Formats: sequence, C-alpha cells, structure tokens
Amino acid sequence: MPAIPFGTESIKTWCYYYEKAELALQEEDWRTAYDMFTEGLGQGFSPSDGIEWLTLAQSALVLGDEAGLTAAAEGVESDLFARWQACTAIHRMEEEGLSIDAVNLTLSEQLFCQP
Repeated sequence: MPAIPFGTESIKTWCYYYEKAELALQEEDWRTAYDMFTEGLGQGFSPSDGIEWLTLAQSALVLGDEAGLTAAAEGVESDLFARWQACTAIHRMEEEGLSIDAVNLTLSEQLFCQP
C-alpha cells in the first residue's frame, strides 16, 4: 500500500462532525448537515461554542424537524448572541426563498427570536 502523504486519519472529534456538517450546510445539503451534526452528538460530542448550534437549527428548519429545532434552541438558550444569530439566519433563509414549512418557521421564531 502506498504511503499516505499527510499521515493517517486522526481520531474523529467534535470538530470533524461539525466541519462536515458546516460544509454540507454551505452547499445547501440540509440532510447531510443535519445527519453529521446529530451523528457527532450521538458520539457523545457537543458544540463548544453556542454559535455552532446554528448548523443544526438551519438544517432542521429546512427539513421540518421539530426535535432538531428544539435541541438547537436548548443549546443556545443561555447564549444571547447565538440566539440573535439564529434569529437573523432564520429570517435571512426566509428572505432568500428557501422552502420552509410555516409551522416550523413560527416555532423557530418562538424558540430563537423571542426573549
């Protein structure tokens, strides 16, 4: 087997799952973003910064996943800046014309935009 020029693959940590989820989000691959984020959570990892929960919030919103929205809201509950960012992102997604279910849009506004 030929040598790997950059060494062997390192152990997967939260950063691996988050970066994969964030890349998928940038490509508007909502399912992969959601799956990578929740897989990381399932492996026992969690965001170290509240802003990282936005990846779950945005992908769950487009996918219509109430449980994901609720989990993201719980993740940013005490982080006012991350809540504000989530609220802003939700409104931007709506303005950009993404297909968002009205019920989940209302739920997102209640979870992230209200004090």
